Amino acid sequence: MFTVALISLTLPCIREVFIVKSIIASEDAGSTPSLTLTLVNGSDIFNLYKDKAFSSKQTLELLTQPLVLSSGEILKAQSSAGNQLHIVVSYLEIT
Repeated sequence: MFTVALISLTLPCIREVFIVKSIIASEDAGSTPSLTLTLVNGSDIFNLYKDKAFSSKQTLELLTQPLVLSSGEILKAQSSAGNQLHIVVSYLEIT
């Protein structure tokens, strides 16, 4: 679970490449929060999901294809409400 604060789901890639295979998000509080998932590289921000709505007790796989993170990129998430979403990120680190 996480708060409404913006959190980093991965460490910044320095020399490595991350291949994100899966991002699963689950709502477990019986509420209807939203999730913003961003890819950040310095001051560049790309929204993968902006205010993705969740139904009560819903679980979603957010990726349909692998996501490649290159040098300097960070995957970040922010929820509209605290303690309502769980996120699991599965990735391979290529060094």
